[in-house]
Amino acid sequence: MLTKMTDVAKQVAKRIKNDGYKSKAISASGGKTIEGKHWGHISLKHAAELAGLGRINRNYLLTNDQYGNLLWLSAVLTDAALVPDEKARYTVCDNCNRCVDICPSGALDDPASFGKKKCGQFFKIVNKKLEIQCFACRGVCPYRFGVSDT
Repeated sequence: MLTKMTDVAKQVAKRIKNDGYKSKAISASGGKTIEGKHWGHISLKHAAELAGLGRINRNYLLTNDQYGNLLWLSAVLTDAALVPDEKARYTVCDNCNRCVDICPSGALDDPASFGKKKCGQFFKIVNKKLEIQCFACRGVCPYRFGVSDT
């Protein structure tokens, strides 16, 4: 899925560039690997929330009212003047804490601060590609398929 999202971002960036603007595709798996840990160029999840694509919930996943938390992101940076969507105002999390209870690393224990390093122990670089090896919080979320399926 990450490759497909990167390909889409590259196609969009090319179309924007052909229209005379600067553009750069940002892959979900792009960034740097430092001491075996992956760090992205930008937080695609936070950028997507600001763009109105969803809300970041208790499990620190971007969740959309239609597609739930089963989202994979890429992005395009550009100097083109774009009209942004409004931030999403809907609620897709009732803080049931199922994600907190099932998290094997304890990354969600503190509601004020996501334990990125704890969660990151399940992100591995295998054959120079990022692999996420835990989806417990995503799978147990009652909103994983969107609000309409709860």
